[in-house]
Amino acid sequence: MGRPGQHATLLARLATGIGLVLAPVACGAAATQETTAGEATAPQTDQGPRHTNALAGESSPYLLQHAHNPVDWHPWGAAAIELARAQDKPIFLSIGYSTCYWCHVMERETFEDEELAALINEYFVPIKVDREELPTVDDVYMTAVQLRTGSGGWPLSLFLDPESLDVFFGGTYFPPRGSEAQPGMETIVTVLGKRWAEGEAARVPLLEDARRLGNAVREVLSKPRPPAPLDGSIVDLAVNRVLARYDSINGGFGTAPKFPSEPELELLAEVAGEREDAARALERTLEAMAMGGIHDQLGGGFHRYSTDATWTVPHFEKMLYTQGQLAPLYATGAESFERPWFAGVAQGVLTYVAVELTGENGRYLSAQDAEVNAREGQSFLWSQEQMRAALDGFDPQVVVAVISDLGLTEGGNFVDPHHPAERGLSVLRLAVPPDAGETPLWKDAGFAAAMGRLLAVRRLRDQPATDDKTLAGWSGLMAAGAASAGASLRDSDAIASAAQALKLVDTSLRDGDGRLHRSWRAGRLGPLAVSEDHAFLLRGLLALHSATGDEAWLERAVEVYDEARTLYWDEIGGGWFDSAPGGHDLLPIRAKTVGDGATPAANSELLLAAVELARRTEQERFLEDATAAIRFLSTTLASNPPSMPRAVIAIRRLLQFAPERMPAPPSLPAARDSQVAFYLERTAADHSQLTLTLEITEGFHINAPDPGAIGLAGLELELSGAPDVELEATLPDGEPFTGPLDDVILLVLEGRIEIPLALRGDLGDPEQVRLSVSYQVCDDRQCYPPRRVDLRLP
Repeated sequence: MGRPGQHATLLARLATGIGLVLAPVACGAAATQETTAGEATAPQTDQGPRHTNALAGESSPYLLQHAHNPVDWHPWGAAAIELARAQDKPIFLSIGYSTCYWCHVMERETFEDEELAALINEYFVPIKVDREELPTVDDVYMTAVQLRTGSGGWPLSLFLDPESLDVFFGGTYFPPRGSEAQPGMETIVTVLGKRWAEGEAARVPLLEDARRLGNAVREVLSKPRPPAPLDGSIVDLAVNRVLARYDSINGGFGTAPKFPSEPELELLAEVAGEREDAARALERTLEAMAMGGIHDQLGGGFHRYSTDATWTVPHFEKMLYTQGQLAPLYATGAESFERPWFAGVAQGVLTYVAVELTGENGRYLSAQDAEVNAREGQSFLWSQEQMRAALDGFDPQVVVAVISDLGLTEGGNFVDPHHPAERGLSVLRLAVPPDAGETPLWKDAGFAAAMGRLLAVRRLRDQPATDDKTLAGWSGLMAAGAASAGASLRDSDAIASAAQALKLVDTSLRDGDGRLHRSWRAGRLGPLAVSEDHAFLLRGLLALHSATGDEAWLERAVEVYDEARTLYWDEIGGGWFDSAPGGHDLLPIRAKTVGDGATPAANSELLLAAVELARRTEQERFLEDATAAIRFLSTTLASNPPSMPRAVIAIRRLLQFAPERMPAPPSLPAARDSQVAFYLERTAADHSQLTLTLEITEGFHINAPDPGAIGLAGLELELSGAPDVELEATLPDGEPFTGPLDDVILLVLEGRIEIPLALRGDLGDPEQVRLSVSYQVCDDRQCYPPRRVDLRLP
């Protein structure tokens, strides 16, 4: 969900009077009638589509939706990037997904506009990305937009330096043509394109913005972090912070827009047996969502999020990962809270997935659209008149009661922002909990019959399109949900569907070399898997082991974990990278994403998998990984405890069976002078991996390894007492600093500096080994004599 942007400075500098305001972005869905999401409508001639671009050869439904735009789209890849460099053009990068409502609005308004397409093609090399197939690309560029504007959403619209691939301008949805308050794509493309075309001197402000923003993105996504103090109190701290945002009236967290926030609900479920406040918040949230319009009252399943605080009007797309995470929460909640109705909600989710999001041979499909005939939510909306007609033949008193029970009013509760004059349509929501009163709705035969009739009538309408690609990771999430919910509901069919789906992933989504791929559609494999794919597959495998007791699932989980460790594990800093070495999709950064969102971060889920594998197999190696991963995540968790609920669950479980494996808190400084404190910490069980942290007093700096001037001493590291050991250190380049002589620009280090170290070889007696740090402290006026400290190994 986007909101008005915060940074209008670049266009204002480039063209007088132009500023940027990002329009609100709310991704719903778009496509055509009973089709797959890739079958988009395009301008036709007697000979077929008027335009065809390079996306026509792709298999992604989202990319195929744009294959006949007049914009000369290219898929993300080396060929498109090299084309931009060869033509000396910047890149226009558009990122979205097939069921995103505002993505389709922008396609209709901008990318099908012949004049705007001509401008884009003239000044840029346009590249299209399906965020569901290339999540690492999406993460990097979403971070850039969030840092620049303070918010994000889809579609992402970005303008890139073709050499560095850093962003010099970006936002989310832009209208085709703007106003005084908000420039449109026509203005943005023209101003930026012409400025780039003017040559190197004119590009300086663009490239400087790209450099600054690129450095900020790298700081967020890949900069090593020293460990922070962390203990068992983190669990209560995280729960307290989640509950601080709890909406006690409407359930859920925060205000509008309101997301289910599944990982946070899972954390509350984890502690609900011990904390009454968490249990109350969880039960009320599950109740409120199930009553609301975010829950499909007729067909089952949940939409992605609500546009309002009361869960009434959703954005109508339905995502596989939403169903996979919510089904077990309702299934276990039915027993925990003695609410049998919740079991029906869970069963409805499983039935919806079986009917709408399961393909041939039992493979899971990724999402269902909500825009039908270019109208958002059309198939889900009802007027009182439509409902009376649908229930023709029912007892009139039953009809009146059903209209009341489903919250239909004359004025309706839904307004289409593109057709505001149309009124009287409503999203169905329950007026009261269906298990309330002496005759609860969920046991009322007349109500059930009416709901069945309404669903049958709805199915006669034009239906939302389905994005029919299979995603490895999302299949793992859904399999975990089906297995866990199936175990709670004693539904063997649900467990069997989970098993079948994961078996298909393990066969259909691997290539001839056994490598796991992210996606499959129409017989074609998509990009290689990323760490979240392995993480979510592990979640599914472990859930199947729990549901069935079959050790084969545990054995396969160990194999998948080992594969993930080989591909993604950070041997120096701990934790898991988002992508394999050399497989980060041409990006200028190999990121290690932290922070759970609509789905958990790979680092959270892999940490929880390591803890569970340690508990179930009693193998020490999993505990070693868990300890190192917690150390890596400790800074994030200490500063923002609820940001990674699944990691907090992992820590809670580790404390239950192996509390001694919680990482020790960081030590006191190994050395200190009046300007610099030195910390040396282990980031592995032995001394093979260390982090050297320098904290430099404000107002001072030390020279970078190569400060750029004769006579200055740069930072140097040396290992003594271990002649057979090779020291590997990733030393920072430093930041530019203009010294007393304005014509001399130096490279210096300021603030807090973290340096990952690796010791390769036989260390011998660690007590005899010293790490020597040579450095020179300076201030704005002068440099002091070089110094050296010798640090013992921790």
